[in-house]
Amino acid sequence: MNSGKRISASWNSLLCFFLGHTLTTVCTRCGKYVNLQGKRKVTMEERINNWWNNRNKKHEPEFKGSLKLKPGLTKYSLNMKTNELKTVSYTEDYEAIRDNKGEIKYDKDGFPLMRVKSRKAKFDPMLVYIDAMNDETAIRKANNYLFGIKPGVKITQVTREEVNAMEFSMN
Repeated sequence: MNSGKRISASWNSLLCFFLGHTLTTVCTRCGKYVNLQGKRKVTMEERINNWWNNRNKKHEPEFKGSLKLKPGLTKYSLNMKTNELKTVSYTEDYEAIRDNKGEIKYDKDGFPLMRVKSRKAKFDPMLVYIDAMNDETAIRKANNYLFGIKPGVKITQVTREEVNAMEFSMN
């Protein structure tokens, strides 16, 4: 590619940056796949207003993840602000177990067999999660964790949450 083509390509991509792509499947200026065929072209005023409105908004970080429940252990959360240790409360979604034909399986009493589809807990970025068999072990693990981070802080009890809520779906 010679220098004239490079200058032309960079100029066209700069035009597309400021003016927007052409309303075709492939932009005729820069050659990118944009798939704008049949759509309305946004005016310069609308583009500036959208930029200004989005610029002034405070975006909260969105955290997504999962906490694996280990068999035989209870999930505890240690709040680093309040130094409070409590059991994690979560909601469980259940679904009916189906056989190979797609029909719901029933137990000997005539009730449908259910399994946990998902567990959802409220997220707080100030929590540290601990797996333990009982409250004494959870208190010991929490104190061991806090020993290096917050000297002089000692956990003495576990705060209990409400009973887990259940939601059933027969999908």
